[in-house]
Amino acid sequence: MFKVIPEEITEEEILHGKEKALLFDELWKMLGSRMVGLGARQRNEIINRVLMASRKAGVTLYYTTQLFSMIDKNIRNITDLLMKPQLGPDHAYCKVFVYGIIEGKFLQPMQPYYFVTEPIFAIYNSFEVAGGIELEGESDEEELKPKVIPITKNPAWKKYCRDILGIDIEGQEFREYSKKVAKGLGLDVNKAVD
Repeated sequence: MFKVIPEEITEEEILHGKEKALLFDELWKMLGSRMVGLGARQRNEIINRVLMASRKAGVTLYYTTQLFSMIDKNIRNITDLLMKPQLGPDHAYCKVFVYGIIEGKFLQPMQPYYFVTEPIFAIYNSFEVAGGIELEGESDEEELKPKVIPITKNPAWKKYCRDILGIDIEGQEFREYSKKVAKGLGLDVNKAVD
């Protein structure tokens, strides 16, 4: 993370640097509003560094959380938008309510938008438990490596296909439908379907 948000930004980075995005799933586990005790000081240093440097370093932060109030107040105060998704009754679409925020205060809702959920179920395991932040022994030199898991191994995709679409997840129809969706997502079908 600190490679993306450096302590000091050079003129070269400002003039020629690329816009960056950091995405955090379940941010409250890393930088929650009730962090005390062991590691709390280090976490607060991370919060301050993120708050002070992210915009100047051309970094946009995106995060998810179950409850907005679980996020540290200082982070809530610099949050620009809150998006609240709501699945449709048949899980075929998601309606997203969007609220602008100024200094932690919600504005009138903006026009909601909708998206088809099937690709999300295929590529994102919504049952995966988000991990915490490792502070001791952490190395900024380690590079994150992509981990490709076939969509046919994704429990969220299996549940969607079985419960919503009525497809036997042990049968050939499941494999063929998974191939079709993987192709539509632009994935390598041979890697996406085992």
